[in-house]
Amino acid sequence: MPQQLPRIKLKSSPLSLVLVQARFPSLIDFEAKQDLLRRPLEKLGYVVFRPGQESVVRFVSGKPESVEFSRWDFLDKSLAWNVVVTKEYLLLMTTQYDVFEDFQQRWANVLEAAKSLEIPIVERLGLRYLDVIEPGSQESVADYLDSSFSGPSLKWDDALELTGHHVVSEIKSKTGKLVIRRYPKGGKGSLPSDLHAPHIRARSVKADAAFLDFDHFTEEIQDFEVDSLVRKTGELHHNTDLAFRNIITPHAKAVWGWEELT
Repeated sequence: MPQQLPRIKLKSSPLSLVLVQARFPSLIDFEAKQDLLRRPLEKLGYVVFRPGQESVVRFVSGKPESVEFSRWDFLDKSLAWNVVVTKEYLLLMTTQYDVFEDFQQRWANVLEAAKSLEIPIVERLGLRYLDVIEPGSQESVADYLDSSFSGPSLKWDDALELTGHHVVSEIKSKTGKLVIRRYPKGGKGSLPSDLHAPHIRARSVKADAAFLDFDHFTEEIQDFEVDSLVRKTGELHHNTDLAFRNIITPHAKAVWGWEELT
């Protein structure tokens, strides 16, 4: 386990969404186990059940083909915590993140409940943090992020105006791969278009906001063993946390209410 960083909490956190996902080989008897999973999740507080369908594009013989399969969403009463289950992955996401230790314990409880699915192995484990940068009227994104992520100002001439800036950094860690993306919010929603979260209650986001997206994952094949998966999730968090601390500026810490916990 990596050396622990000083624990922190942001009083005015920029976090919009946090999720952890375990992907596994397609389960043949998935549909038959709905009740076995639903009951333990209800005991954990995920009492709102939303069955539905999910579409993915697969390439068959080099040609794109749309495939649909069942998706089960289990939410708490506040609609801020969401467990998603399909025959190919298990996911926990929230818009009400406090500290990692609480999130990690909830993930452990969900994994324990999912034992009824008899998942043999996990092929990909990923942890993702989505922050929203919303500069004030006299501020810019450059006040919040390191220059490598904030982008050029392009103030050389009135004829030049920066309308968008996308950055993607790929970092190799001892645990796996960390991809950091910075991009304009765009669109009408409050979450990026690749995040399919139709039921969760998301925070309102300003039109001129920018996303700072941390996606850390490992594709090491591992047994579906709760303690091991929880420990590996902790390693993913450590590296993401380290990157976040090095990307944001002292101004961002002050605005967001950076507080070290004992």
